[in-house]
Amino acid sequence: MKISVIGAGYVGLVTGVCLSSFGHRVTILDKNNSKIRSLTKGNSIIFEKDLPELLRKQLKKKKLLLTSSYDDVAQNDVFIICVDTPFINKKPYKKNLIDSIESLLSVISDDSLIIIKSTAPIGTFREIESLVNKRKMKKNVSLCVHPEFLREGSAVSDFLNPERIVFGTSNPSDIDLFKEIYCKDSFQEKILIMSPESAELTKYAANGFLATKISFINEISRISERCGADIEEIKLGLGTDSRIGDQFLNSGIGFGGSCFPKDLQSLSFKKSQLRLPDGILEAALDGNELQLQNFVDKILEFKKENKISFENFSLCIWGMSFKPNTNDLRDSQSIKLVQKLIKHCKKINIYDPVCKKNEILKQFSNNSKLTIFNEKYKSIKNTVGLVIATEWDEFKNLDFDLVKTKVIFDGRNCIDKIKCNKNNIQYVGIGRG
Repeated sequence: MKISVIGAGYVGLVTGVCLSSFGHRVTILDKNNSKIRSLTKGNSIIFEKDLPELLRKQLKKKKLLLTSSYDDVAQNDVFIICVDTPFINKKPYKKNLIDSIESLLSVISDDSLIIIKSTAPIGTFREIESLVNKRKMKKNVSLCVHPEFLREGSAVSDFLNPERIVFGTSNPSDIDLFKEIYCKDSFQEKILIMSPESAELTKYAANGFLATKISFINEISRISERCGADIEEIKLGLGTDSRIGDQFLNSGIGFGGSCFPKDLQSLSFKKSQLRLPDGILEAALDGNELQLQNFVDKILEFKKENKISFENFSLCIWGMSFKPNTNDLRDSQSIKLVQKLIKHCKKINIYDPVCKKNEILKQFSNNSKLTIFNEKYKSIKNTVGLVIATEWDEFKNLDFDLVKTKVIFDGRNCIDKIKCNKNNIQYVGIGRG
């Protein structure tokens, strides 16, 4: 099957590379020429486990092509839309999605299936369906919704070993073609057929639920701090309940990234359009902001209690990506943390295992108070405290002989509290009394 993937971001690149490994001839299209040139050379533009190797393998097998021209995909059978749909000016931004559909409709030369994989606002399917119908195409162009459930850091594994494959369609004749895309026998029983509206909402509902679960445990952590309980013990007590499960119960400074915040905001926006009152979703967003501020307040309280002047207050912050095992800085709580702290500090040293110096500094308009380090223990030198903002594995087993600081502010509860105390380092975590 000849498949085109429109958009070479996290979702598009992983989707295109993985589908080509199924034996399909896949063309990935992106308007960014420099991105396409880099990918053509086998250089992955994102940090994602197993992706660079699979990309180079499929390029070598000539099952994967890359282009920035819509003319190069006109003859294909299936078009999978994976462009970004950000939340801008307090509402979903659909222009990139609509533009990609318009560009496709102008070049499609045969009967085809357009699959919306981008996380599009609820109601987008019908809007685009109307757009297609107005064009009065000479060829039969069918439209469906196929939301993605990829986790950054394990996206390739998630694609190759999915828990479910959601397909939303109004046209039953598209089902067989869709099953040909996911041609492996092991995939067939995981395909869930539903209406386009249900498919759109399923994606938002999944992310909304997980984000709410994080905000819930973070709220419990704030209660835990006030009553002398330990959130890590509470997490164990909750997570062993099969009705709850142990995932997304790690308390910390809150959720970020390109999905959870945006998807909750989009759901809330749709609710307002439907004239539904605020509820759990809005509370989850508010709780996420409160959790970060609560952590900032802990750091500033330490500064006040120890009577540290502005001139003598410097911090080292480890981890800038919104989660470990990715270089994605979008809507990162770590970035927001630095933005809140920077006015209270003489200087801030930063270390991240994979995020590039220029990408980090760009988030802060190259503020002169910030210094980016390539070696984590050197970044701690001459600072008052170490702040853990992202829970990379390499942060969890510290060499305390090299950690020369008065205090560790553990924003992800990933450092051994007992070892800190044994090494005369004050430990300040989340929800740990």
